[in-house]
Amino acid sequence: LVNQGLLMFDPEQPHSWYVLTRRAQSLKTRADVEAYRKGKVLPSELLQPILLEKVRPLFMRGDYDTAVFQAFKLVEVAVRKAAKVKGGSIADNIVGQKLMGQAFHIENGALANRAVIPAEREAEVALFTGGMGHAKNPTSHRDVNLAPQEAARLIIFASHLHRLTEFEEVRG
Repeated sequence: LVNQGLLMFDPEQPHSWYVLTRRAQSLKTRADVEAYRKGKVLPSELLQPILLEKVRPLFMRGDYDTAVFQAFKLVEVAVRKAAKVKGGSIADNIVGQKLMGQAFHIENGALANRAVIPAEREAEVALFTGGMGHAKNPTSHRDVNLAPQEAARLIIFASHLHRLTEFEEVRG
């Protein structure tokens, strides 16, 4: 409880006495405690601001597959935008894994990092296409029963991909 910020040493008592923190005092109902527990599974500080705004609320209400879908949709939108900013001409009907493959294509992808060796560019294509195939495709075509921890890991991964896409825009 101390590590979670719910108990602290009482400054007015001997060192072995504890008191509830303001955070602990705010947990009045079972619903408050459950929301606190869910929030700890998906730490805000690991999410890009757009995912924090659009994905975390879905996760907090327990809509895990929709939260994962939304996270990877945001990655897809960011990749398309970054590719267009860098002069890429990806048709609007190219989506998902195909979009990632074209945007990061090792030879002519608008987002390919030509400062690294081809094997690393291939790995980046695989990272993005694999993410779409593994996380976005299933959640966009059927109900997927995700545990909160699994959904949180996928959302954090999407946040990482989103950050890499932003870096691609800056890296030029």
